[in-house]
Amino acid sequence: MKGVPSSVAAEAKKWSDAIEKHGAAHVAEVKKTLPKKELALDGKPWLGHLVPLRENFRGVDSVEAFLKELAFDKKVEAQAKGSTAMWNAWWNEKEEAKIAQAVLEGLTKAFLLDTFPSDFSERMESLRKVKLPGKLDFAAFDAWSKGWSDGLKQYEAVWRTWNGPKLAPAGK
Repeated sequence: MKGVPSSVAAEAKKWSDAIEKHGAAHVAEVKKTLPKKELALDGKPWLGHLVPLRENFRGVDSVEAFLKELAFDKKVEAQAKGSTAMWNAWWNEKEEAKIAQAVLEGLTKAFLLDTFPSDFSERMESLRKVKLPGKLDFAAFDAWSKGWSDGLKQYEAVWRTWNGPKLAPAGK
């Protein structure tokens, strides 16, 4: 902040401190439902809260430290590599049963990704009618769906507590 007027530096500090505090509030809420050992597709709200938190709070120290502790980015990278068969089936396979099978088998290895198509849930719901091989069922999808749905609600509840600086009206 060298060379910046003190009023600007003070305002920047106010915003930075408030954002850090808000990031820490998100982290505290995620930790309440986070698995104690390894991240697993368990249907808990941490999933739908943590994944968008990663994207929306990049560079916020409180969030970055937490993600580093989880080795989150490395896990996402591994899951992206491990999701290839699932996405190949999703985009290229014509047989619905094969699509459903690939996704249901792959979802437990790709749940941390934020690259799911916007119609993913709707299409998976439509695939419930297909006959699946063996003991395969929709448990992985149901856990993914619940984790995201409940987590987004949790995320919203926390961001609604924002108590940081207010923007000045335009022109002031």
